[in-house]
Amino acid sequence: MTWAAAIYGQDGHRAPDALEPEAIQARLEALVFMVLSVRRSLVPAVAALSWFPAGRVELMPGQIERVARTSVELAYHLCTQAAEVLSHLPDEDVQPWVIELLEVYDRTGTQGGLRAMQAVAGYAQDLARNRGCRRLDQARVVLDAFVAGLAGRRLKLAEGEAAWTDTETLFVPATLTRLPERQANFRLYKALIAGPAAWPSNSCSATSRFGPGPRRSSCCTP
Repeated sequence: MTWAAAIYGQDGHRAPDALEPEAIQARLEALVFMVLSVRRSLVPAVAALSWFPAGRVELMPGQIERVARTSVELAYHLCTQAAEVLSHLPDEDVQPWVIELLEVYDRTGTQGGLRAMQAVAGYAQDLARNRGCRRLDQARVVLDAFVAGLAGRRLKLAEGEAAWTDTETLFVPATLTRLPERQANFRLYKALIAGPAAWPSNSCSATSRFGPGPRRSSCCTP
């Protein structure tokens, strides 16, 4: 059994619809031929990719081309790491990872990009742990409207350790990970905003909740 079969194969076999190595190599070389040389070959990377299902491999040329528009050098290294990327990330996470890779490259250059590629396994582990995470900045537009509907006026949303209001600003946690699904944590944001734990015990309506005078309640934490 080859090393590629042991690492990337399915029970030691290529995927039934795997692409031929020659076809993969032609597509990748067309994207990064400017930086190839005798010492820089895509053969090992192509051999690894030829064990994956065709649909998964087809994800990579478009992402490599995206990177090549910024740096052909970085795109070459992505070719060499493509099998590792596919082995750790599900299809829907490949493009977001590439976008983050380019952001790292913009900040830290080629070496920083290489380190990010080599850390793809750790990235995937963090992603799996935080898949249900909902961030305030992702939900702010909807929550702004939700708060305005409750209060009858605009309140500023800001990050805090818990849910409370001083009648001008509504503080909620920056992230919620208590529940396994992102949509469930989004609903939890709404519950923290609307629920009785976020407001003074004598509040009886949206108007009285946000009436004049500073008000702070004990909090619900993420």
